[in-house]
Amino acid sequence: MSVRCCIGLVCVLLGWLPGLAWSQGSGPALVADRLADGAAEPVIDGRVVEDVWRSAVAYTDFTQQDPSEGAPATERTEVRVLVGRGNLFISVICFDTDPSRIIASQSRRDATLTDVDSIIVALDTFNDSQNAFIFGTNALGIQYDGQVASEGQTSGVQSSAGASTGRGGIGAFNANWDGDWDVKAQVTERGWEAEMIIPLQTLRYPTGVDRTWGFNVMRNIRHKNEQVYLAPIPRGFDIYRVSMAAKLGGLNLPGRRDISVTPYALGSVNKDYTRLSDQLDPNADVGFDLKWGSAAESDLRRNREHGLRAGRGRRRAGEPDTLRRVLSREAHVLPRECLDISVRVAAGDRLVLLPPDWLESVRTAN
Repeated sequence: MSVRCCIGLVCVLLGWLPGLAWSQGSGPALVADRLADGAAEPVIDGRVVEDVWRSAVAYTDFTQQDPSEGAPATERTEVRVLVGRGNLFISVICFDTDPSRIIASQSRRDATLTDVDSIIVALDTFNDSQNAFIFGTNALGIQYDGQVASEGQTSGVQSSAGASTGRGGIGAFNANWDGDWDVKAQVTERGWEAEMIIPLQTLRYPTGVDRTWGFNVMRNIRHKNEQVYLAPIPRGFDIYRVSMAAKLGGLNLPGRRDISVTPYALGSVNKDYTRLSDQLDPNADVGFDLKWGSAAESDLRRNREHGLRAGRGRRRAGEPDTLRRVLSREAHVLPRECLDISVRVAAGDRLVLLPPDWLESVRTAN
């Protein structure tokens, strides 16, 4: 082997080994504070001043990704996490030596956060190092949320953290997901501050005592072109790199059972231009969308009182149409205590909830 080849091989290894160290490293271990019985909940107003926040542990060790990778952040950031009363509370104080330079120019939900001072929080609630819920905001307190699958490596339109893929976009980041949560933020004499309240029923997670989630926070200090992370992320990756997140322990997670019902009305008018008549064919439909998050697995059966629509054939009135939908994330099947079932019911449908062993008993009978 020539000397030139040996030198080239050494250079390749030197460039590869730091990346290996990054990928094998683990983020810091954190513990969520618990909201004590009888203690007042923090007021979500964008000012982190309540006693319950002062008594909570502040995590401040942020590391730069840009412009100086691996260097400490030039501005102090304090993150606190509380859990209790069925909610997850997160506060962030983004200290700034010159608050007048803070950039805040977006006020609509899911607007891009790359060009403003902002924070983004990733919650890997299954601790699988693959998938996460994303929550973000800027100094105006906008809501930015979505879901990350497979660390952002799925096919489709890719986007950097904080950049919206747009409604209907397909990619590693699903911006179409809008969770039920609230956030308030404002510029203060310290810099800017934000408070989030996320109901646990908004999330999906395995229940239990002293659970652990993946957890990371990214702060964008736009007027300095600086991005810093609580759990360091190397260049070329972003907060979607869930496997490099910190671990947030001390979570006591209750079971969840909630039902969401959204009524709808649909109408249309069709005209066949191949016919000479001006006859119109009006259509109308009403019903509701049912989403059921349960602590136990169930099956759904729809009994449609009329024949199936064209393209699906016809059947006798009252003949059961069995629907069994189990949500999965690629090879990861959601635990039964976190099953979600969604179904649209139109006029004339009758929805019957059946016990978990119903489908098996039908198979045995047949």
